[in-house]
Amino acid sequence: LTASITKIDIDENTIGSVMNIDQALAGQIAGLSAVQSSGTPGAPLKIRIRGTSSLQGTQDPLWVIDGVPMNGTDLPSTDELKDIDNLYQSSIAGLNPADIESITVLKDAAATAIYGTRAANGVIIITTKNGKQGKPEVSFSTRLSYSPKPDIDRLNLLTADEKVNLELDLLSTDFTYRENKGAVSRILAAAGLLDTYKTGGWTALPASVQSQINALRGINTDWNNILFRDTFSQEYNLSVSGGGDKATYYTSFGYQDESGNVPGVSMNRFNLVLKTRYRFSNSFKVGASVFLNRRKNDSYLTDNDGFTNPVYYSRRANPYQRPYDDNGDYIYDTDIQGREDSDLKFNVFEERNNTDYTQETTGLTALIDADLRFTDWLKATTQLGFQLDHTKTQSFAA
Repeated sequence: LTASITKIDIDENTIGSVMNIDQALAGQIAGLSAVQSSGTPGAPLKIRIRGTSSLQGTQDPLWVIDGVPMNGTDLPSTDELKDIDNLYQSSIAGLNPADIESITVLKDAAATAIYGTRAANGVIIITTKNGKQGKPEVSFSTRLSYSPKPDIDRLNLLTADEKVNLELDLLSTDFTYRENKGAVSRILAAAGLLDTYKTGGWTALPASVQSQINALRGINTDWNNILFRDTFSQEYNLSVSGGGDKATYYTSFGYQDESGNVPGVSMNRFNLVLKTRYRFSNSFKVGASVFLNRRKNDSYLTDNDGFTNPVYYSRRANPYQRPYDDNGDYIYDTDIQGREDSDLKFNVFEERNNTDYTQETTGLTALIDADLRFTDWLKATTQLGFQLDHTKTQSFAA
């Protein structure tokens, strides 16, 4: 049985720069895989213990906090994950890693022997910190993490000069698919010289048209640079603990602010933990815990084709396309739409600035436990848990 149990103590080295406790498990335990479900700040990890155990049912492990199983820890289904506006978070996202003492992972028979069929996918047991007998201890910690914006230089995308040459080369061939797309084709069509170029080539064009086309070569918009940003995330934790002969206490407050590499995408979290234990006698003890958290995710609405996805758009937009003109007005991209007969006017910044998507989650978990020891080898323990998660979602599009 011991071979199927792994325990790790949580400290600064274990936590590192992670903001959620499930992120701290990645790479720490043999047989446990943790994969990010999305790039949204605070997004839960898809955790699998010793592979996939079900084709139709849930594959997520059972989470247990201080002996009480948690609800709402399953990741969304495949259909739900297709909704890229879903800022889904599991209930464990409200836990502050600074309040956790240790994590124990039960695998195989070790899990089902204790928690039954609910533990068929394994069990992750979280033990939170408690107060200790002695003088009051005050602890304060802060962490600042830096995340650089993605680097796409290795993709070797076309420059504006290379893209203009590519469009000119395609127009000089018999390849007619989407030949009306691209700035070069629009310049030639507006001048009524598309057929002239096809038959006579570059030298057949007047100098004024050549000048318009050559002007595209000098634009070179760095879409990766303007769609993404470097970010700093911050976290602050304050705890007070102590106790006497009869009672101990632990109180903590935490605040976390995590910014995404995409402007307008962020997550913040407030945590409050109140714990106490009282010893009536050497054989009878009672404990109570309250975990309160509030989480807020901010983003923007996305379109069905994914054009507002900065990862997608930064690789598809033409390098000579500009987002704004000299007066600061939007310049619309009519080439991003794949259909030949579509002139959809799209500007990624207009979509961002005129939409909003906010999700606020308030979580409350209350635990009460009592221990009654009859002899050195016989003890009765009872636990009562209450969990409430309230989520409010607000979306806006102008």
